Amino acid sequence: MEHKLIKVLYALTFILFTYCDNIRNAENYREIKISSVDTLSIDITGRELPYYYKSDLYTDPVTNHLIFAGYNHFEHSFDLFDINDQKRINRIQLAERGPDGISMNGDFKFINADTILIKVNQSLIKINTQGEILSKVNLFEIIKETTFLFTHGLSVEDPENNLSFKNNALVSYVLPGESFFWESRFYEEPFLALLSPSKKTVEFLNIKYPDEASEDNLFGYMLRPYTLVKDEELIYNFPFISKVYRYNFTSMKIQEADIKSSFTENISSTINSGELNGDIRSSAIGLHSFNSLNFHKIVYDPYKDIFYRTHNSKPIEKEGMKIRNNYLCIFNSDYQKIGEIELEKNLYIHNYFPTEKGILFQIINNDNLSEINILKFCQLNFDL
Repeated sequence: MEHKLIKVLYALTFILFTYCDNIRNAENYREIKISSVDTLSIDITGRELPYYYKSDLYTDPVTNHLIFAGYNHFEHSFDLFDINDQKRINRIQLAERGPDGISMNGDFKFINADTILIKVNQSLIKINTQGEILSKVNLFEIIKETTFLFTHGLSVEDPENNLSFKNNALVSYVLPGESFFWESRFYEEPFLALLSPSKKTVEFLNIKYPDEASEDNLFGYMLRPYTLVKDEELIYNFPFISKVYRYNFTSMKIQEADIKSSFTENISSTINSGELNGDIRSSAIGLHSFNSLNFHKIVYDPYKDIFYRTHNSKPIEKEGMKIRNNYLCIFNSDYQKIGEIELEKNLYIHNYFPTEKGILFQIINNDNLSEINILKFCQLNFDL
């Protein structure tokens, strides 16, 4: 009898602690609900695209309208669309050769309605709306006196359009020369630097990879960080983990917050080192990134003073196809999670934009021939 009583008390204690733990979790997390969904459609011709791989959003100073700018890789141009009037308003044609020639395979940012910055290969290029180059800085010339490189076999074209600046200095991902990510010394060096095109200076930030990444835990392409500068902080994160990091430019201290997903795992699996054979060109690196859980860049919403981060699950095999589930996590300026929802699979989650009316996502038409001449957006607003 006494033995049974002990068992009952043990079970009740376990239930009580589990219940309390669930209460604590509930206090830190609540479900968010979509309050409105608006679909915006813009008629396009065969020269535009049904969605844009890389894009930016800015406000026209004259009309105060939102302008969506997408890079058209077929036409080698920036196509501009007025979101308010739902129509295309301009095309900025880029030259492929000659004095204004640009090989466009990098990131870009519309500084204003007249000026665009393009980071391509090892150059930072400023152009006007006629596609003419106003200035061009060879970033390699700034960093060449150091032992660091921009690319070292660990650079992969990212769908995220991610350019960050601190006082006109570009936040750059750098890699130690003559060192590979399967070697311990690779993790002993900083990986972010501020490059000033005007001063021709480089300042390495005392930021190292997190402990989860090492020569024993290989993440390959997923070591490349996403960066966001807000006030005196550099906010950065990695594709392989749910953690968010804050570097204070003044104190040079780092804080971390684990903004965990309630839908998926929170760290990706590692690369099997046996498949690499010491080859930086090994297909195992790209396959690992493609088949992994991926967290994406952090976006700040100035209208609500909150942050967003999208991520997708590992591919799921379904009817011979690999399908990913998409998620949106929202957290506040204290880096506390507000909530998380699953997004529709047809939303392009790599580049999206906060507006006064909600978050603007492109809609992927999934080869729907009836919508091949329509550029579509979904605008989501939330009850927070």
